[in-house]
Amino acid sequence: MFNLVTCCRACNEFLNQYPCPDSEPETVEDFAILRDRAFAEKRTNALDRHAKERAVFERLPQTHGR
Repeated sequence: MFNLVTCCRACNEFLNQYPCPDSEPETVEDFAILRDRAFAEKRTNALDRHAKERAVFERLPQTHGR
């Protein structure tokens, strides 16, 4: 499987909206280059999003117990 990657559901749903900006690759090597570039950009986007979400939760009042 050349085009599979594991990720959590939230990342998969968030990153599934990512449009590939390039035209269809003509060779397997071109596909691998495009895939790796897209994964790197998606990873950066996901890390940025996680940091923003974590900052929101860290600002919430801390509750202990129920």
